[in-house]
This record gives sequence, structure tokens and C-alpha cells, in this order.
Amino acid sequence: MSEDLPIHLRVPAELKALWVRESRAASMKLTDWIISRVERKMHIPEIVTEVAVLAEQAADLPIYFKSRQAADGVEAMLQAARAFQSAPHNPARLDAALWLGEAYLLFSRGLPDTGGNEQSTGWVTARQIAQLLGGPDVWERRVRAELA
Repeated sequence: MSEDLPIHLRVPAELKALWVRESRAASMKLTDWIISRVERKMHIPEIVTEVAVLAEQAADLPIYFKSRQAADGVEAMLQAARAFQSAPHNPARLDAALWLGEAYLLFSRGLPDTGGNEQSTGWVTARQIAQLLGGPDVWERRVRAELA
């Protein structure tokens, strides 16, 4: 017999509101919607799209205006996502996806170690992107396996 156990998750209020809207649009309870998102295996195009959404949100964070390197990383992620979406073939998609991973590293290296809160430092967004990419080595292996 399986027992359901609670998982406590802290996310920014804006993200939770977005998840609630999306779960309602899918006619799902929030718990079921989150489980379906966590359990599904995302393909590279879906990950690139998600990272682009997060990068767009990062352009509104205070750190975007305080750190030139963080801003450059955000802009590079957006450019890489656009390049991926418009790429006519897999070799071009491969290059754009690898660029996206490098752009994330530029963004994360531009974030401060400390700040007033996680939202102001950009680490919440950086963590979400890192979870999607899985780390530089993992991302490169996945991208090469799926697009090479």
C-alpha cells in the first residue's frame, strides 16, 4: 500500500501564481500539475523555451540593472533561445543550445554571493535554470545526444 507524503516547496509568489493559473487552465489541481511537470522528461526544445521565459523574467530583476555580467548573461540566453527556435537544422540547434548553457554560466557568475533576499540577487531564477539544464556537463551531453 502506498502512502502519500507531503513535500514542502518554497517558490516566489509570482511563480506560484503562474503555476496556479497554468494548473487551472489545464483543469488540474496544483499538486497534480506540479507532479506531471516534474515527472515528465523534457526535451531540449521545451527546456530552451522554459529557460527563455525565466530569462525574460530575470530582465526585470534588480540584479539585471546592477550587474553588467548578469545582464549580459540574460541577453545571451534570450539570443541563444531565439537562435535555437529559428535554426533550420539540428547542427544549428546544437550550437544554439550549447550557447544557451554558456550564457547561463555568464549570468550565474554575475550574481552576488549575498543580498537583501534571494529574489533581489537573482539566485531563485538561476537555480530554476540550473535545474532545467542539469549542470554544464549534463547539459552538453544531453544536447549532443538529442541533437547531434
